[in-house]
Amino acid sequence: MATGLEFLPLLLLLFLAFIVPPLLSKFRWLPVVVGEIVVGMIVGRSGLNIVRTDDTLSFLAEIGLAILMFLSGLEIDFSLLTRPAPGGKSRANPSLLAGTSFVLTVGLAGLLSWQLVARGLTDDVVMVG
Repeated sequence: MATGLEFLPLLLLLFLAFIVPPLLSKFRWLPVVVGEIVVGMIVGRSGLNIVRTDDTLSFLAEIGLAILMFLSGLEIDFSLLTRPAPGGKSRANPSLLAGTSFVLTVGLAGLLSWQLVARGLTDDVVMVG
């Protein structure tokens, strides 16, 4: 028989979801979503480990991440990619910029992982972590 304690982490997160946004609204420079993520990190596994994850919380976390990514995509202004820069200056090609950033990130991560293998801190270059 269920004791009801398995819903305690969910109730704590629900309570924090209602309390944190009004407190963070005083900081105009900090988006509320960022504050909620930081509070989640503090009470979760990465911080104080107050909230234990179970199947329900994992499911809700995946739905929350999907909604966050969807809303982030809605905020993108694609007209900025085609509009000329102020003052008539030419703007960098966004595809070239994204590709260069990707290649540099993967390259630096590869170099770091090779160094970790060379120093004996991990066994596999690809599965570092």
